[in-house]
Amino acid sequence: MRQFNVEIFDRDMNFVCNTVTDNPKVREDYLDPEKYTVDLTGIQSGLGYFIHLLSEKEKYIGIITAFEDKKDGEKKLTICEIPSLFDVEMIIDVEDFDYSMENYIKKWIEALFKDGDSEMALPLTVNVSSETLNWSIDYKILNEVEEDEEKPPVTVAKINLFDDVILPAFTQYQIRLDYSIDLTQKKIVIDIGKNEAETIKIESDAKNIIDKSVIIRKSTRQTNKILVYDRENYNNFVTYYLHPDDSYDKNDTDRVSPVSYKILEAKKETEKEGDVEVVTKTFEEAAHEKAGENFSKNKYTNCITLKMISDDELINPSSLKVGQKVSIVSDEIEYASILSGRNVTETTELIFGTIRLELTKMLKGRA
Repeated sequence: MRQFNVEIFDRDMNFVCNTVTDNPKVREDYLDPEKYTVDLTGIQSGLGYFIHLLSEKEKYIGIITAFEDKKDGEKKLTICEIPSLFDVEMIIDVEDFDYSMENYIKKWIEALFKDGDSEMALPLTVNVSSETLNWSIDYKILNEVEEDEEKPPVTVAKINLFDDVILPAFTQYQIRLDYSIDLTQKKIVIDIGKNEAETIKIESDAKNIIDKSVIIRKSTRQTNKILVYDRENYNNFVTYYLHPDDSYDKNDTDRVSPVSYKILEAKKETEKEGDVEVVTKTFEEAAHEKAGENFSKNKYTNCITLKMISDDELINPSSLKVGQKVSIVSDEIEYASILSGRNVTETTELIFGTIRLELTKMLKGRA
C-alpha cells in the first residue's frame, strides 16, 4: 500500500492544511495535461490552490480546479497538472526569437505569470538548465503593427504558449519543464531543460512487465527525404536523406524507406557592416539547418505503454522523470523512445513516445 502525505497551499504558497491518503490515482501526460480526482477528509481547499502529494518515492504537484463536498467531511478534489496553466494565447513579435528555446519559454512564463496581470501572478522561480539555439516554431502572421513614426512596423502572430511552444519544444527538441516546490522560499520551481540522464534499456517482454502496448508509426509519418530550394534561385536546391541511425546528409545510400518527402525553402542570411553587405549564413548552411529542424520532428514517433507494479525494483518507475530517454526491447527489436506520461495506482503504467491515440487528444492537435 502506498501512503501519501498531502499538503495544500494557497495561491501565494502559504500552507493551508495537510492530511494523508492511500493509493491515490495519479495521471500525468506531458503531451496533454490530465485531470484526476482525489478523495480526502479533514481538509480545506480553494480553487486554484496547489496540492502536493508525496510518499517515500513519489512527488506530484497539481492545481485544484474543482471540489465537491461529500459525506462525513470528505471532499473530492479535481486536480490538473501544472502545465495546464500554460494553455494560454499570446501575441508575439515574429522577429523576437534571439534566445535559446529554453530562455524563450522562460521569458514568456515570467511575462505572463510573474510580471504581468497580478491576478494571474504565481510564486515562481524559473531556471534554465540547457541551451538549444537552432529552433523554430510554427505561427501564422496576423498583421503589422505600427508603433510610431520613428520605429519600423512590428509583425505579430497569435500563438498558444503550450501548444505552439512548450509542446513542440518537447516533441522536437526534448526540452521539458520539471516542477518542484521550495517550501523555504514559498515558490513553485520550474526547471526548463533537457533530461540529461543516461538512456536506459527496458526489456518489455520480461516477467516484471504486467502488460505492454507497442505502436510504431515511423513508416507512415516519418519524413525521410527533404528537398530544400534556394528562395533566391529555384534552380538551386539540395536534397537530404535520413539514415536508420537518425543521422542525415546528402548521401542517398543506406537510407530510410519507403520514401516520405517534404519540400522546404531557405536562403542565405546577410547583415550590413557599414556599406558592405556580409553573408552571415550561406544557403547551404541555412538548408542544412532547415533540414535538421524538420528531421528532428521524427524523433520518438511511437506510443509505447508498459505496466508494472509501482515498487518494481528492476525499473524503479517512480525515479524516472519526464524526458528520460529509453531503449525498449520488444520481440527482440529495440525502439528508441522517451518518457512522456504515467498513470499510477497500485500499479504504474509508463507512457513513452510523442504520439497519442485518443480521439480527444487528436482533435486538440496533441496526438
